[in-house]
Amino acid sequence: MDNSEGPMKLMATHISNLTDARYFAARMVDYMVFDPALLHVDAISTIKEIQGWIDGVTWVLHGTTATDALHFIMEETNISAGLSADSLFLRHFSDQFLLSDGEVVAPGGTWLTLRNKVPDSNMLRNYVGLVISGSGEEKVGFKSFDELDLLFDQIEALTQ
Repeated sequence: MDNSEGPMKLMATHISNLTDARYFAARMVDYMVFDPALLHVDAISTIKEIQGWIDGVTWVLHGTTATDALHFIMEETNISAGLSADSLFLRHFSDQFLLSDGEVVAPGGTWLTLRNKVPDSNMLRNYVGLVISGSGEEKVGFKSFDELDLLFDQIEALTQ
């Protein structure tokens, strides 16, 4: 992999629980994305609780359209990065990640959304970062990370 721009960045989306957030923090992701639509009724409390446990990441708010509720969440949680297909929503954030045809486009380049397998190192050269998705817990505080562990092992093998 061509690391002239620095190491490949990692973004974890669909963060909806502390279990995922702690796992991804241990795996050293750079960005964690909250989607308020995936959170229960009190999204602000959930986001603040997770933020209170995790340091060293940039928090990102995912939204489909600019709404007063999303602006309120952004202000209450001090999130300054946004992820959306809606450029009107993104104009309120200092760090902007545009969703386009299943990829994430940012000022530094394009990010690849991973499904189940990491592409070969030649393909990775075309991207500045990788997007990995979190998911719900099997029960509160319990979740298998076996599939994600395999994915991260593949990423580490290709980026060393």
